[in-house]
Amino acid sequence: MNDKVVSTYNGWKNRETWLVNVWLNNDEISFNYLIARLREGNSLKQAKEVNQYFNELLEDTSITLWKDLMFEVLSKVDWVELVISQ
Repeated sequence: MNDKVVSTYNGWKNRETWLVNVWLNNDEISFNYLIARLREGNSLKQAKEVNQYFNELLEDTSITLWKDLMFEVLSKVDWVELVISQ
């Protein structure tokens, strides 16, 4: 018997992925960055670049509690799903 529960959130892999998608589509600078990466063609490469971009933005944050929380959330995002969905 398989006890593994697969859950999604609003049609996305998880709530974290859905939430990042909502913000990306409502923030012009982030959205333009994402679209520029999408034009490059390789979904896995694009996903890694977008993930790296947001992690680098967090590195500039000095508030460690928020930084730790954001790194935790971003680690759960399915970046390939985000890239493919755009």
